[in-house]
This record gives sequence, structure tokens and C-alpha cells, in this order.
Amino acid sequence: MIEPHLHEFYREVARVALAAAGPYRFVLGGGVAWAAHGLVARPTEDVDLFADVEGAAAAASAGVRVALERAGFIVSDADPDSELGELFDGYEQDMKDFVVSRDGRQIRLSLARLDRQQSPVVMDLGPVMDVRDLVANKIAALVNRREVRDFIDVAAALDHYDVTELLVLARQVDPALDPDDVRAAGRYLDRLSDQRFGRYGLGTADVAEIRQRFAAWPR
Repeated sequence: MIEPHLHEFYREVARVALAAAGPYRFVLGGGVAWAAHGLVARPTEDVDLFADVEGAAAAASAGVRVALERAGFIVSDADPDSELGELFDGYEQDMKDFVVSRDGRQIRLSLARLDRQQSPVVMDLGPVMDVRDLVANKIAALVNRREVRDFIDVAAALDHYDVTELLVLARQVDPALDPDDVRAAGRYLDRLSDQRFGRYGLGTADVAEIRQRFAAWPR
């Protein structure tokens, strides 16, 4: 499996953005937060900040942009990620996306609304979403969109939680989670080619470990 590691470019974008957005109740989520918690690190194209109140993205976006530009980053507007808006109610109604670049590196920074159940954990990067909220939202995403990166992340979570615990957490954020969809996600993994994991730096042995961790997942 991929060892937790986070490139300094991602860390600095997250740190600067959180310092500016923190007063608006933003916390770090997404793949960078998974790495910050030491769960897993995989190639990512996003730094995701989530607030649990309405209007936060609009209120914070100008200050975040100025802070990043003062730190030497080039910041441009980007179209919001509509994919998550299809998964979580209210997500698409309050969001702002930037493309942040410097020294040949580029990443998308997303500010959006996403409810959370737990208080954030304060780390050197700033406030980071509690691992239980990360896992709950990731399970909901896995069941609904079945992306390769979701299976990688959930496999890491299965090293710390059993399947029943994960599904209980997921239903806290998505009470309508359909058992048929949960089973369909397990069957989808069974059909998924090992080669699809290659873009994330995983070899045959790594994929075999992911499949083993999902052995108890409903089919």
C-alpha cells in the first residue's frame, strides 16, 4: 500500500488557505487530510476545504486568494467540481474553486460546504477534519461513485475499522445509503482491473492487499 507522505507543495497550499479560511469554519478534508492523519497518501489533484455553515465559501474566497498570492502562488478561478455536488445535498450551492500553481506544480483548491459530526483536529497545517467524518464521507462517495481512489482510501480505513463500523459511520452522513448500492460497490471492485490502480502507483501486490481488505465487504 502507499505509505503516508505529502509533498510540501500540497502542505503549503493547505496551510496558507486554512490560515485565511479558518475563521469561516473551514477544515481540511479530502485526500490531503487522509495523508495528514497518516492513513494513506496517493497522487491527488485537489486540496479540499470544507465548512459546515452556509455562505462560507463566498465569504472566505477573496481572503484565501489574497493570502495565496502573497505567499507567491499564482491563483486563477476554476469551474466548481460538480461531482461531489451530486453526492452531498447542498454541496454545489456554496462552493468556490481555484487553480493554484507555482514552480511548475499545479493543484485545484476547493472551498465548499459539507456537514460534519465531529470537531476538527488541530494539526500543523491547521484544522483537519476528524478521521471519523473523513471515513463517513468517503464510504458514501465510494458507494455512489466507485472511483479507484475511493477503494484505495477505504482499504486504508479497513485497516482500522471493520465493515460494520464503516457503514454505521457512513449512514450518519447519508441515512439513505442503500444496501443494494453497498453490495454493488463490492461487486464492482471484483470486476475492476488491476491496471486501473496503476496511475496511483500501486502494483499487483498492492492491489491484492486492497482486495483482501475488502473480502468482508457485502456482495
